[in-house]
Amino acid sequence: MSKLWKAKLSAFGVHILFSATIIGIFMALVTQVWFPGLLFQLEDVWEGLRILVPVDAILGPILTLILFVPGKKGLVGDLVIVALLQISALIYGAYTIYDQRPEAIVFAGDRFEILPASKFDKSQLQETEFDIENIPYPLVTFALPAQSKEELAAFIADNVQYQKMSERFRPIEAHREKVL
Repeated sequence: MSKLWKAKLSAFGVHILFSATIIGIFMALVTQVWFPGLLFQLEDVWEGLRILVPVDAILGPILTLILFVPGKKGLVGDLVIVALLQISALIYGAYTIYDQRPEAIVFAGDRFEILPASKFDKSQLQETEFDIENIPYPLVTFALPAQSKEELAAFIADNVQYQKMSERFRPIEAHREKVL
C-alpha cells in the first residue's frame, strides 16, 4: 500500500472516529433529554435519524478520504469546508429533531396526545393552574373540553383542536377520574 493511501486511510479513520463520537453525544442528548424513555419510540425519532446519522457519520469522512493529500496546497481549507458542511448538516438535523421534541403529553377526550415543542405555547398556560417557573418536562396535562353546547358548536365550526390550546390545559391530578 502506498504512502498516499496510508495517509488517506489514516485521515479517514481519524475523521470517522471523531464523527462517531459527536454522533454518540448527539444520540445521548436525543434519547436521554429530548425524547426520554418511551417517547423516543412513540415519536418514531428514527425516521429523522435514518437520514441525519449516515449523512453526518459517513459523508464527512468520505470527503476527507477523497480530498486528503499530505502536503497539498489548500488542504486545510478543503478540510475546513468539509467540517463546515458536516457541522451544518448536524445543526440543521438537530434543530429539526429539537423542534419536534415532546413538550406536553395531553389527555384529550379519550386518549393521550403528544404535543411537540413547535405547537406548544407555555405563555398561554393558566398561571393559577400551573407553577409557570417549574413546569416539568414533558408536561403531562388534561385538556379542558368544550364546556357548553355553544362552545362545542364554535369548536366544530372553527375546526378548533382544543388539545393543542395551552390555555385549556389543566393539571392532570385534578381530572384523574376523567382520565381513568
